[in-house]
Amino acid sequence: MNRFDKSEQIQMINDVKKEGLDYLIIIPSEQKSLAPVIDDLYREQIKTICVDADIPNSKRISFIGTDNYEAGKNLANLIAKQLGGSGKVILSATNINQENLKLRVKGVYDVLAKYPNIKVVGEQSGFFDNQERVKDFEKIAKTCGGFDLAAGVDSDFGTVAMLYAEKHDISNKKFIGFDDNPVNLQAIKQGVLDAVVSQRQRLFAELAVKKIFDLEAGKHIKENDLLSTFIINKTNINAISK
Repeated sequence: MNRFDKSEQIQMINDVKKEGLDYLIIIPSEQKSLAPVIDDLYREQIKTICVDADIPNSKRISFIGTDNYEAGKNLANLIAKQLGGSGKVILSATNINQENLKLRVKGVYDVLAKYPNIKVVGEQSGFFDNQERVKDFEKIAKTCGGFDLAAGVDSDFGTVAMLYAEKHDISNKKFIGFDDNPVNLQAIKQGVLDAVVSQRQRLFAELAVKKIFDLEAGKHIKENDLLSTFIINKTNINAISK
């Protein structure tokens, strides 16, 4: 389950627990509120596997996901390459308090610190509705006096870029998204997104289920499985989307 609203996510956990639960596979929306919930589950002998976003200070038994800090660094290197080392950037995220997105943003800033001619002139967070998010993005773009490249650290940014492109000339701007969902792949094909940094998310659930089978068989499991990211652009989009 993956819900941005922490209270709704906690309620969903309580609901499924009433129906009988041995294992929970979850993309946690926030660390502080969910850590004690996971600890309570553990005391009730319900084991939690976190995927995509981690809560390492909880009693979750394992984490499967991306090395999000490295993913952010990869995104920043792509930004620098697209801009040729100089330009104005807007950085966008849905929920900066979500640990995986926070780590990606940190990776971006740490790499861009090496490029004095690349400036992050706007940062966006807190909008989960794409229509509201694009309106806020337009305000940020106007306030900062324009931008050369916009990048999102979450999978929804491709939709935001598509909505923005419907009303604005983007011929002299670049957009970079995150993940290989259908909207993002279509945005690359249409020339809205120049590229995406993609996780290997299709492996997350597969690895989580395998861990459960291994535990049931009495086998030891790794505490952390961190997968790498890869870049999708016009040169490899056809091979990726087959």
